[in-house]
Amino acid sequence: MCRKFLCPLAAVVVAFWSVGYSAEPTATCGATQTVAEECGTSLSLDVIKPVRHEPSLLPLYPLRSPSFGALQSPDESWIEQTLASMTLDEKLGQMIMPAYSASTADSLVTSQRVGGFIFLGNNNTASALLAATNHLQSITSVPLMFAIDCEAGLGARVVDATRFPLNMSSGASQARELVTLQGRVTARECRAVGIHIGFGPVLDVNTEPVNPIIGVRSYGDDPGLVVRMAQSYVEGAHSEGLLCTFKHFPGHGATTGDSHSSLPVVDIACSELESIHVAPYRELLGRGLGDLVMSAHVWYTCLDPGSTAWPATLSSNALTGILRTELQYDGAVISDSFGMAGLLAAASTYDAARIGVQAGLDIILMPNNVTDALNGLRDAVISGSISIQRINQAVRRILRLKSRVGLPQAAFVDPQLAASVIGHPDHRAIAEGIARRSVAGARLHSQDFPVTTSQRVLCLALDASSSIFYLYGSSYFTDELARLHDNLTTLTVATNVSSTQRGQIVAQAANYDRIIVLSRDWKPTISSNQQLLVQALIDLGKPLAYLSAGSPYQINLFSNCQNYYCGFSSHYEIQRQLARVIAGRAPLTGNWPVQMTDGIRVPPDRGTTPTLSRVATWQNYEAVLP
Repeated sequence: MCRKFLCPLAAVVVAFWSVGYSAEPTATCGATQTVAEECGTSLSLDVIKPVRHEPSLLPLYPLRSPSFGALQSPDESWIEQTLASMTLDEKLGQMIMPAYSASTADSLVTSQRVGGFIFLGNNNTASALLAATNHLQSITSVPLMFAIDCEAGLGARVVDATRFPLNMSSGASQARELVTLQGRVTARECRAVGIHIGFGPVLDVNTEPVNPIIGVRSYGDDPGLVVRMAQSYVEGAHSEGLLCTFKHFPGHGATTGDSHSSLPVVDIACSELESIHVAPYRELLGRGLGDLVMSAHVWYTCLDPGSTAWPATLSSNALTGILRTELQYDGAVISDSFGMAGLLAAASTYDAARIGVQAGLDIILMPNNVTDALNGLRDAVISGSISIQRINQAVRRILRLKSRVGLPQAAFVDPQLAASVIGHPDHRAIAEGIARRSVAGARLHSQDFPVTTSQRVLCLALDASSSIFYLYGSSYFTDELARLHDNLTTLTVATNVSSTQRGQIVAQAANYDRIIVLSRDWKPTISSNQQLLVQALIDLGKPLAYLSAGSPYQINLFSNCQNYYCGFSSHYEIQRQLARVIAGRAPLTGNWPVQMTDGIRVPPDRGTTPTLSRVATWQNYEAVLP
């Protein structure tokens, strides 16, 4: 009965929606141009069509891309039969997940019997990934499980897949229905190239503004907001057959260091760690949503006090005492990369493999030397420091994950089916929908912005010094603003802009009615030279708007900066939305997902911290741990 009326409606919606849809552009780190280059436009306002104030142009029907089905109930008979047939070396191999390399992958499968791979790099193509996963499945006796970082969709690692704004944009949108769709889209695209595990969502509660590695990868600084967004994403991903990974336990949001290059130290009370950073794990694992939990290479002194730096990845207090015992989690635990300095600062690969499994790890991710990791585990079993029962427990968890994604039956993917999924227009529309709802503002003065048609506007596009997953060039902002405002001059500012150039720009800016500064850096800082320039422009006294298509914390660089707008990601549609907002063609619809101390409003949907159900127990850890 419903179909009779659905088809005509769908046809109307398709016609409406396809007019507003444009294919996703290529993400680039735009070439640095001379600081004095002008990109003005001769567009006349009488040819600019009004922009509709729409949060998104979403299809009003189910996703039209092919689905691979939801996660399945595990086949316990297959799990036990497979486990019983394995030798010790085969079991240990299942516990290792190296990084994929075409030159070594075959040998790692056939000789060392690894259980799967993670795909790295931001320039993969879907066809290459699918060819690799299908090939490797054809040469293994136990089906392999493949993983990828997909915090911003599969497009975070695959150039022709769908790229989503970074998580803090989703937190700003507070659009749970769109985040659920993001989970579904990401799952469909991952499964279309043979990927079974997504390393996400990020459960880190970003309480440290200068955090150099989490920041906009987090949904925000409120545990309740993180729980709501992450649950929405996971429910969508599960419905389309993707295993999710909660990371980085017990939290990476309070760090001032980057565990890729050092071992960060977090010196907070256990009650604070539990009530803020572990709270999302307690809530979501308690709701049965956990597939894998990834450990953090971060030293929490309240859990492991003393003079010996000890990352949570190797901490039995964190992984067994808290995660297993307190939170009652019985799923798989995977390490963060064993190649990171935060881990290697504490132990060698050989020793860390043994210590990590003793502490609670089931899967060792990306050891620098697979042989060393296997030898460390094998010697520990032979010596009796790790029991065969503990190895069986880990492998059983791994096989259960494989069974839940339909292995061994669904080991291969048809390339033609994959081609109909990757980058589907419905998928890109959802990403754009999130982007259009994510722009927030602070310290706004209505008499300054939006710009009016008569005003001469100078736009400074700051080159970015860093990127995460992707970095879109500033032309997506400047081109859209030029389309909407004809009296515009645009300059690109290099990270090493000189003092002479700074003086020239400030002198030039005095001749304009409004100044717009665009930053695309995902970190809480810009270059020191750029910072000096922006401060000089603020001090000039002209109405100035600072637009961050990246970190919200850049507002802290300028105590007297007014008219601050943030989209939390350099995603192409966020940049376009920033241009529409500053030109008065779109409303501000985003909420601040992080709390500032200088008057920035609290999001109206901001949740309360979950009830501290186990604070007394955690305080005992702080008191009695050796």
